[in-house]
Amino acid sequence: MTNITILNIISFVVSASQTIQMKTIFAPLKRSEYDGIPDMAFALPRSDLLMKLFDMIAKGSSRFIHIASPPATGKSSLLQLFKLFCEKRGITCIYVSMLLADFKGEMRDKTGINSENWMLESTHNICTDPSKQYVVMLDDAQSNYSDINLWTSLIKPDSQLNLPNNIRFIISATYPLNTYPAYQGFLHFSTLPKLVRKDFCLCQEEAKEFIRLSSDRKKTEI
Repeated sequence: MTNITILNIISFVVSASQTIQMKTIFAPLKRSEYDGIPDMAFALPRSDLLMKLFDMIAKGSSRFIHIASPPATGKSSLLQLFKLFCEKRGITCIYVSMLLADFKGEMRDKTGINSENWMLESTHNICTDPSKQYVVMLDDAQSNYSDINLWTSLIKPDSQLNLPNNIRFIISATYPLNTYPAYQGFLHFSTLPKLVRKDFCLCQEEAKEFIRLSSDRKKTEI
């Protein structure tokens, strides 16, 4: 039997007074089993949102960008689009799902970063070219908010980080890190640059394109 995944797109806000209701869409599973990224052949380009995220990474002063939006609003899809967008510009993006039981091992294997001390391991020749830019994308971060040492040892002023300045992070989660009770007293957590739910809302032209893509997807399933 062909593997099937359900992309739950219930509604997109088109304007302050108009909402388009969409039926649940079925798409072939064309990805690894855990990364949450749907079939990109039917993804919206999200050009404005991509440029906003790119500017936050490339021009912002913070090495950390926080994406905080409810489930099924397009966070993982945005990360995949961003990866493709950055590859065309010579920036290497590395995706790590924090839903994995051994996500720390996954991150070490993919990036060479040891999350116990947030240092590059000499045995891994990854993220070591000082002339290149790297973005580590941590998806479903909320699943490990309870690991206080993990976050307090990572998110700190640049001068206190052990990692080179050419490595930046996107922390994607279903709700903001600073709202987790253990971090409410950390000012630098609450001031992280963010993309939130309203940033994922579709404009009218994107909504029309979404309807067209939905129709094309259904034709491929017949």
